[in-house]
Amino acid sequence: MKKYIALIKVGMQKELMYRANFCIGIFSMALSFAVELAIWSAVYQDKAEIENITYEGMVIYAVMTSLLQRFLGNGTDEQIGADFQSGSIVASFLTPLGLPMRYSLQELGKGLLNALALLVLFIPYCIWKRDILSAVQPQQWLLFLLAVILSYLLFSIINYMLGIITFWTNSNIGIYMLKMACINIFSGMFIPVAFYPGLLKDICMALPFQSIYYFPLTIIMGEARGMQIAYGLAGQLLWAGALAAGCLIMHQRAMRQVVIQGG
Repeated sequence: MKKYIALIKVGMQKELMYRANFCIGIFSMALSFAVELAIWSAVYQDKAEIENITYEGMVIYAVMTSLLQRFLGNGTDEQIGADFQSGSIVASFLTPLGLPMRYSLQELGKGLLNALALLVLFIPYCIWKRDILSAVQPQQWLLFLLAVILSYLLFSIINYMLGIITFWTNSNIGIYMLKMACINIFSGMFIPVAFYPGLLKDICMALPFQSIYYFPLTIIMGEARGMQIAYGLAGQLLWAGALAAGCLIMHQRAMRQVVIQGG
């Protein structure tokens, strides 16, 4: 257990190495949150609800999306690709932890620190809107926490796969843009998937990205209940298992290629 905690601390320390960048990132997210709230206030001005989602539900969605964004971060795909390309990835053979676990725990440290810092900024707003947030039941918070843990696992696996693809294609920018497009469009990060037109909504629900943001947020908004939550959690597990199996095969092939090239 100590080695896991140590890696989480390393991630936090790395994030605090450039304190100015850290503070700017938190301030930028807080500003984006204020803009997002202004937009949704305008959209809901004369409407009680849209697609069965009330304005109060959108407030919760905006708050939790911002925190989830800081918690998940941008991922480690670029760093993983660079380590594979340089050959330094072979040093992982000397560590007691597997390579995916090492990257994931360090990123977890960064995410926890960022989410906590943003939460501190949100405290006055949460107190102001306590009537909305207090409507969320304790069991919803617990199920949301479970879904977030699984979404982090899924996001970490996707990032590791993309890191290996970056190594194979030698296209850091291209893979990063592809990931951002998929996450921004198909995950429901900024707009709930329920607002999407029919075909695009069906595509989103068939892909794993909606399990990262949209599904956990439907729990906290009260949109998902009972069997919907059970199916959603099962979907997260199935996607994580399937992608982890593919990731293992890709990792083994990439490691052989690194060794053959003399890395």
